[in-house]
Amino acid sequence: MALESPAIVQSHQSRKRAWRPEIGAVPSALLVLPFVVMLAVFVVYPFVRLTQIALFSEGAFDYLVEFFSDSSNMIVLRTTYVISAIVTIISIVFGGILAWTLKTTRRSTVRFIILASILVPFWMGTTIKLYAWTVILQTNGLVNNFLVTAGILEDQSRLALLYNELAVVIGMVSQMLPFAVLPLMVAFSSIDLDIVRAAEGLGAARLRAIVSIVIPLAIPGILATTMLVFVLSSGFFLTPVILGGITSPFTASLIYQNVFTFFDLRAAAITALILVVSASLVILLAFKVVGAERIRKALG
Repeated sequence: MALESPAIVQSHQSRKRAWRPEIGAVPSALLVLPFVVMLAVFVVYPFVRLTQIALFSEGAFDYLVEFFSDSSNMIVLRTTYVISAIVTIISIVFGGILAWTLKTTRRSTVRFIILASILVPFWMGTTIKLYAWTVILQTNGLVNNFLVTAGILEDQSRLALLYNELAVVIGMVSQMLPFAVLPLMVAFSSIDLDIVRAAEGLGAARLRAIVSIVIPLAIPGILATTMLVFVLSSGFFLTPVILGGITSPFTASLIYQNVFTFFDLRAAAITALILVVSASLVILLAFKVVGAERIRKALG
């Protein structure tokens, strides 16, 4: 069998493509192309069209003045942002307590109960959770029946816990709590417990050590979680409709009403644009205060 000359072997080897772990430009572009197309179709084009209808159509300025002069629109915007802020504060406080408990507890039973109480409702459908809260909060629901049975309330003086802002806050907090606990767990995971123990060894109480040491170290994660919860809360639709009714109109409900009831696309576009701009301002403020890299690390 004839052996190939060294020159022929070297030629064959030179024609072989060297393997590289990096993906080439063309395969990378083909992989990214579906995402770019979806982004253009479902995000960029709707936003451009939204802006065109709200700001650049005929008589847009007069319509903007009329929109902001309508007291009902201002009530909707105020209700949206006030309730979202309340939900954000409650979610951060309780989420921080639960996240810190998950980090510090040594009992696997406590850890399992907390994680199950957070993740199991998180995996459930939104409609199921909302109707569960309806059963719990209604006049003949579990809360009122318990208070009457315990003798705390008379049967004729049952509490009105449904179809008001309190019910909306309760429903939204129950849905936002996982979005607060999980990022805060990531933020607390980098904090060394020996620092807290050292502060306690120097005479600081547990609460003083947490306030003066843990919270400053976790500020990037807390601010990032606050941004996330507030932006998500301001876009709620089903919860205000089912639990709040007409007492708690949200921006998303106003958009739905303008489109499907009044067929007023311009009012819907203005409302949606306000919602998008406010959410973007919150995100930009968080990036400015905390920094993009620290937010990325804080959110895991």
